Amino acid sequence: MRVDLAKYTNQYVLCKGWITDWEQINENTFRAYIEKPLIKKPNKNAVWDELETLSREHHINLFLPYNIEKGNPYKRYTCVTFAGYIKQYTRSDGTTDYGVYPIAQSTLHQELLEMDDYINAVTDEFSTTSVETLMHLEKNVKPYILHLEEELEDAGDLLPTFYHNYDFYKKEIKEWKDMVSHLCKIIRTIHSNRRLRRQYKLKENLAIYVPEFNFNDVVAKMRKPSNAKHKKALKKGSRKV
Repeated sequence: MRVDLAKYTNQYVLCKGWITDWEQINENTFRAYIEKPLIKKPNKNAVWDELETLSREHHINLFLPYNIEKGNPYKRYTCVTFAGYIKQYTRSDGTTDYGVYPIAQSTLHQELLEMDDYINAVTDEFSTTSVETLMHLEKNVKPYILHLEEELEDAGDLLPTFYHNYDFYKKEIKEWKDMVSHLCKIIRTIHSNRRLRRQYKLKENLAIYVPEFNFNDVVAKMRKPSNAKHKKALKKGSRKV
């Protein structure tokens, strides 16, 4: 019996251990055997190595939803991290024990790791200075960054800090906001300057018709086209360079 966990019943914890085996319990449940799990008290301002250790266990059972199409996503002796609440449960023989019941945790860390690929995909599909790139940055990338910022704040004390803490993620999100805003400003400057339009082989200033997403205001500011010709040109997009 995991008596060390009893006094932390219903407490949210962060855990790390190694998968040594698993089995499919039924069509909806997958049980993984986690050896030498380390259970720690969360603190959004501290990374994993700095967190207070609550318990070191010999093993623990981790019950997870099973997706038949995806099958088993794990490999033996893989180090895994998970978050959940300590709960008491009853075995089939009537005895009781304590375990960690996992919950869905924030994927903020992975989403930030993928931001580079996300931005590169935009600039690879279109030219860096094109109106298409500007539209994508304003319409999709900026709102997505705002979503990440909201996700960070919503996580609160449930933020997983296996890799970085709250301040680190806050700073990284701000850097993305500044970088994307600066790129949008550069594109708008190129489109608004006749000499630069010639240099980048842009026929006309289409950037003035792209809604500007303001991080501070959230409500996009729309500059209305002055005539139907420019509306039609905007739909077609500018010439790639």
